[in-house]
Amino acid sequence: MAARGPRNGYLKTADTESNAKGRSLTLSGHKVYSLYMTSDSSFGSSTGPTHDGYRNNDATGLPSGTAGQGVYEIVDGKRANAGCCWNFGNAQRDSCSTGGTGAMDTISFGLKFVWGTGAGDGPWFMGDFEGGVWAGGSGDAATQNPNNPSVTWDYGFGIVKTDTAAGTPQYAIRVGNAQSGGLTTAYDGKAPASWNLQGGIVLGIGGDNSNTSYGTFFEGAITAGRPSDATDLAVLQNAQAAGYGK
Repeated sequence: MAARGPRNGYLKTADTESNAKGRSLTLSGHKVYSLYMTSDSSFGSSTGPTHDGYRNNDATGLPSGTAGQGVYEIVDGKRANAGCCWNFGNAQRDSCSTGGTGAMDTISFGLKFVWGTGAGDGPWFMGDFEGGVWAGGSGDAATQNPNNPSVTWDYGFGIVKTDTAAGTPQYAIRVGNAQSGGLTTAYDGKAPASWNLQGGIVLGIGGDNSNTSYGTFFEGAITAGRPSDATDLAVLQNAQAAGYGK
């Protein structure tokens, strides 16, 4: 996604591209760079220095309609804010909040904004499905999920995966440490609405291009079809073997 996210009627400023050397790290003994995204803290500001965000409304090959999907990412687990919304995944192609809940299928990482929360003070991996950010459950997006742990690790690993294979819309949130250990299933059950995926890609912004959040993105991928739990674990273990921070 080389192009910046477009300006739209909801925002006063277009997205900006991130500083390519904003954050370095060591990976298996090699110096590499992450996507260090920044944002002004004032919601909808026209005077802030940056509102980093990326979008591709012309993406091809992404799941659409009710098709299953998986999204994983590795992020700086200690760098997040309560802006809206630091997402990665499948979103609308018109840069607007259209389609209702189920039009987005993204993993969201951050602190409490106005929607879902997990255990402790956060930050948490959650699902932004449009019209709300869910830490778990299928009811009100603002519900707390005590099974969704606060991320306290330097390198947080999160997964959101969805499908309708059982005849009803489902999703799961899984969380781990990209340096060691296994995966915690924060939620696996009914989704708040049917999936109506649009097939655009967002990174660091909301479906309507909301860009007051920030974070540090190390790696991630979007898959067609919901991956198995065994695949989730294999991806985590591959990341751990790569040696983040070593």
